[in-house]
Parts: sequence; C-alpha cells; structure tokens
Amino acid sequence: MLQYFRINQEKIMVNKIILIGNLGQDPEAPKKTQTGKSVMDISIATQRRGQETTDWHTVTCWGNTADAVYKYLKKGRQVYVEGRLQYDTWEDDEGRTRKKAKVVADSVQFLGRKEDSVSGMQNNSDGIPF
Repeated sequence: MLQYFRINQEKIMVNKIILIGNLGQDPEAPKKTQTGKSVMDISIATQRRGQETTDWHTVTCWGNTADAVYKYLKKGRQVYVEGRLQYDTWEDDEGRTRKKAKVVADSVQFLGRKEDSVSGMQNNSDGIPF
C-alpha cells in the first residue's frame, strides 16, 4: 500500500537502503580525493530469505568509514550497512549509456566476531603457519 506523508504540505521522499551481509573480499586501501578524503568500494553478499541465490552489492564508503573498513574488516565478515541508492551513469566504448546501482554508505557496523571472517580464521597469534 502506497502512502504519502505530508509535513507542511510537502511530500516526503526517502532513499534508504539497509543491508546485512558478508564482505565479499578483503578491502583495498582507500583512494584519496583531491581534498584528502578517503573513498573506497566494497562488495557485500546477501541472500534472499529461503533462496540460495547470492545478490552482490557495491557499497561506496567515505571518510572515516572507509578508513575503518580498510583497517578492521576482512573477507567474510558480516556487516550492517545503512545508506542510499545511487546510480552511476557512463557511456561505453560503443556509445551506449550504461547505468549501475550502488549503495553510498552512511554507516557500516561490524557484526559477528572478528574470527568469523575468512582471513581472521587463518591468523594465529604466534605466526606459526599451522
């Protein structure tokens, strides 16, 4: 059912995405903008309830969020992401307009234990490889 909420006779619009999923790969070091702000993309895998199909989501992280994701997260770690949906548009080599959806993160929360990530399970404290 579609509902309209009105405040001061103006329509309210919402663009909010919430994902809970697993990091698809170890994050790469954030790039820096001309102003020195960190930015990075990560891949989050989710599954729909009752299905085995995996959906992959590109999530763009900025600033301190990007720095924390790079520093603390490894492949397989479960995360909670809140953000907004954004479409990147570009022209391919044949002149066709392309579009790709991504989530721009407002926040990324680390879930589960550090040891739950694939890389974390392979680490041990004394450095012996067995």
